[in-house]
Amino acid sequence: MNEYSITDIENAINDDMELSADRKSLWVTFRFARRVGVIDLSSRKLVETIEVGRSPHGIYLSDRAPVYPPNSD
Repeated sequence: MNEYSITDIENAINDDMELSADRKSLWVTFRFARRVGVIDLSSRKLVETIEVGRSPHGIYLSDRAPVYPPNSD
């Protein structure tokens, strides 16, 4: 398991957060750093960062993600 510091991520201003279903991790978007981070709640450490591209905003894990019907247009 890697361990990161939020101070290691340039422009790491958290934007949105989502708790995992097992309540063991917190997923956080770092919108201006173009990353999503995973925080292990038992250690309170940032254990993973994932490059996701331009401006991640809003995060839902699959068991809580809203479902929208297809556009009928």
